[in-house]
Amino acid sequence: MQAKPTSSVGRFDGIDRLRGIAALSVVLFHYLYLYDCIWGHDIAIARWTELGGYGVELFFIISGFVIPLSLRRKSMPDFVYGRFIRLYPVYWICVIFTAICIVLNPSLNAEVGISDFLINFTMVQGYLNVPYIDSVYWTLQYELAFYLIIAVSYFSFSKKWWGIVGVMMFVVYCAPLIIYKASTEFGWRIPASVEFLFLLRYGVYFLCGILMNNAFLLRGAARGFSSGLLVLVVVIETIVCWSLFNPVLLLSLLVMASVFYPMKGDRIFLFFGTISYSLYLIHQVIGYAVINFTSLYLDNSMLGVLFAIVLSISLATLLNQTVEAPAQRRLKDWWNRR
Repeated sequence: MQAKPTSSVGRFDGIDRLRGIAALSVVLFHYLYLYDCIWGHDIAIARWTELGGYGVELFFIISGFVIPLSLRRKSMPDFVYGRFIRLYPVYWICVIFTAICIVLNPSLNAEVGISDFLINFTMVQGYLNVPYIDSVYWTLQYELAFYLIIAVSYFSFSKKWWGIVGVMMFVVYCAPLIIYKASTEFGWRIPASVEFLFLLRYGVYFLCGILMNNAFLLRGAARGFSSGLLVLVVVIETIVCWSLFNPVLLLSLLVMASVFYPMKGDRIFLFFGTISYSLYLIHQVIGYAVINFTSLYLDNSMLGVLFAIVLSISLATLLNQTVEAPAQRRLKDWWNRR
């Protein structure tokens, strides 16, 4: 018997705010810590922003939480089309912007070939071993694989929640062991496409998001089972990490706190949550070009970082309001009228 969800769930403001926190964390990680590793900063705090890199893992947990909601009351074509209009239109514009930025800024020490540029439009360049125009696009390979796994498992098991959980448990814990064992026995180097497709490094974050979704939405034995399984997964990962600093544990606690005890009144983070996808896609290459230019002519890295932050937020807001949101709205209306 399928567990019934609790009463209708509205908009998860806590999750939206977490998206904003994740996006800002990644931006600061790239502009300060990662930039310092590549070119060198004169900013003392740059090395202290390393933890901002965990914004990516936070994004993965959030996806695990919200994507099951996107599956409810939908067919497979509806889900696929919904993910397409959510990801691709603004992504295409960002690929073009980023390519232009690379061509116009030799200081980035990057090149854009025509074939690489065109293949990047597919968003599956990682599976084809084609260089990313912007290195942040690697996370999209995991997102696409997760969408495939969760959709196939959901519809294959007649839309039962336990089908998703079972498949994800296999993907997170059994599939990696089988693949690594085979690679050891046969001297097989694991291709990046296999790593992406089976979520080898980051599947546990998606799984934790799914289990939190079940713990929040389901009731009765199903809720208890999902909650217990979430605790078990976190304990396993803590043992594997063998460290008090366990990102799976800490990020899961952060997400649960935001879902069950959402913050009030922090509209700034809610705003950044709204533009988070556009901000994530557009910020790195363009921001590095701005920091390089400012450091060269003004000899001030901090000023360059501030300029880069303002520019990336402005561009992300523009993209969200003129491309991302309108494209989703119009393409969704067309799909519903067809």
